[in-house]
Amino acid sequence: MIANSSGKFCFATDNVVLSLFDHIEGVHPSYTPNQLLADKLAKLFFQLHKLPPQEFPYFSKENFDIAYAIDLEQWINYKVKIKDKTYASVMFSRLKENQTKLLRGLSLLQQWKRQFSKEKMHFVLTHGDPHNYTPS
Repeated sequence: MIANSSGKFCFATDNVVLSLFDHIEGVHPSYTPNQLLADKLAKLFFQLHKLPPQEFPYFSKENFDIAYAIDLEQWINYKVKIKDKTYASVMFSRLKENQTKLLRGLSLLQQWKRQFSKEKMHFVLTHGDPHNYTPS
């Protein structure tokens, strides 16, 4: 995530909370040879982002469940039982290299859960790169 000039990772107003993430350079299987379809999907996402949340009263409120992240904390702090040690040393080496950053991100996520669980937001439409494939 990218911090703003105040060192904060999100900007909040009465109606919206914005966070900006680093661009990750790369390609995705859906980009080629189906770039035309990806472009059409991007235009569709643009149209969807303009719809007011009141148009979707049947969507449930996000509960910001971060149980998956709490489980990740066990890995970050080496408190897991390893069954297959084939890649364990490499994996734990990577975790150690990034431990501070991962724990900081986890702390921020926990803070957001406390904050956003109390908000009366309608819903948020968000996405990563739009793609038009079905995983096999």
